[in-house]
Amino acid sequence: MNSFRRFLPGTSAPINLEWGEENRTCGLRIPESSPQNLRVENRIAGADANSYLSIAASLLAGYIGMIEDVKPSTPVQGSANESPKYQLAADTRGSPRGYG
Repeated sequence: MNSFRRFLPGTSAPINLEWGEENRTCGLRIPESSPQNLRVENRIAGADANSYLSIAASLLAGYIGMIEDVKPSTPVQGSANESPKYQLAADTRGSPRGYG
């Protein structure tokens, strides 16, 4: 429940599934770095998420994207909060119930 409270416009947490270079409003951020230190920051999972499951989900999503030859959209310039194509849910309505 608490992890949903951070998904508010104007906060430092991303509210979308966009990606961008050196853009903290995006869920997936490519920080400025040298070529040997190039990386992707997945900023969507909260601090309360299971880190093993978060990493596994990110790796699986990347693998599926490579297998299905999915091409990335253009990186977001400016604020990704203005008109995100893929916005994250702001609450738990509509999410699966009964996780055991």
